[in-house]
Amino acid sequence: MALDSSAFATNFTGELDKIITDKSAVGFLEDNAFKAKFVGAKTVKVPNIALQGLGSYDRDNGFTKGTLNISNTAYTMTQDRSRSFNIDREDLDETGIAELAGEVLGEFVRTKVVPEIDAYTLSKLYQVAEDNGSIIYDYSLEKPFKSFIELADEVQRKVGMDEEIICFMSRYFWNLLRKSEEFSKVLDISHMKKGEITLEVNKIDNIRIIPVSETRMQTAFNFGDGSGNTEGGFTPKDDASQIYMLMCPKKAISLVKKSEKIRIFTPDQNIDCDAYKFDYRIYYDAFVKSDLAESIYAIKEPSLSIDNDLPSTLAVQSGESESIYVTLNYNDTFDIGFQWYSCDDENGSHPKRLRGSNESSFYISSELEAGNYYYYVTVTCASKVVKSNIVKVTVS
Repeated sequence: MALDSSAFATNFTGELDKIITDKSAVGFLEDNAFKAKFVGAKTVKVPNIALQGLGSYDRDNGFTKGTLNISNTAYTMTQDRSRSFNIDREDLDETGIAELAGEVLGEFVRTKVVPEIDAYTLSKLYQVAEDNGSIIYDYSLEKPFKSFIELADEVQRKVGMDEEIICFMSRYFWNLLRKSEEFSKVLDISHMKKGEITLEVNKIDNIRIIPVSETRMQTAFNFGDGSGNTEGGFTPKDDASQIYMLMCPKKAISLVKKSEKIRIFTPDQNIDCDAYKFDYRIYYDAFVKSDLAESIYAIKEPSLSIDNDLPSTLAVQSGESESIYVTLNYNDTFDIGFQWYSCDDENGSHPKRLRGSNESSFYISSELEAGNYYYYVTVTCASKVVKSNIVKVTVS
């Protein structure tokens, strides 16, 4: 029986769409009303309406006059992403194509598409908070519940107590919060609809908490184009930091999937090779409503970088001792930890933790025999870890 690729693709697209809605941390933000505005368009303009409040009615002069301001915000779709797969004819017969295709595409959406949508959306929310000066730097890791309440207070100060508020939280900060004394006393469970599934969601002070993997909770990402059969996908930018908490009103952001499309070609239709060909494309974006942009707040991991690094080489006379150290740029509100290592070469092969070497400086032993030795240090501040250069120490 011939494969009805058109009907199969249509049916399977719906199943993949459910995976995105159900597995994505931001899937519940999908806005079908907003999506409808993009039919046949890449950019749409949405009116922002500013009104004045009530005034007193004057029995002689009548109604109090007010102003009505209407401005337009343009929203443009940017994330047009795709991938193509081939499954060789010899790997399966026609009756098994549906099962294998389901496994391949389902795994692709779960492990590649869903994480990218989360990463893009959350980093975009962070960027909006940063642009509006809404990143909170003065917080406590020793008192995570207090930090949570202070962040919630900032959001509620902007939108009031009646708005539904969502808090995306990294696994690192979520674990800190769970260990706090207040956690068990204030934690509640609510239900949230995601697609066709109703999930139990943790809630504190009527704020819903969505724990998210650190790999998706970064301040900025590179999104690869996948050309030349390269890896594609997304990776944190070199200067990215982990986001600990990202809090906003639920209605502040809309996730729009304009299309999710699959094309299937049989080996006879695939002119490139004797294989079944699957083309997957998704066109999506996340839009922050301009009138709520200032209600998005975040905290991120402490800033930490190496200012003056270790020298690349250092010559030491046998019988003499030398010290090496790095200088740092960091927020001194948080504790700093050091760990020195030795390794076999400039590439850091076979690193060995040097027990007891946990200070900012490392003393090279005067008892070393002539030869080459390699050292480096890692510096830790909360979840932030930076690694120094590797110094080659030549003892002669």
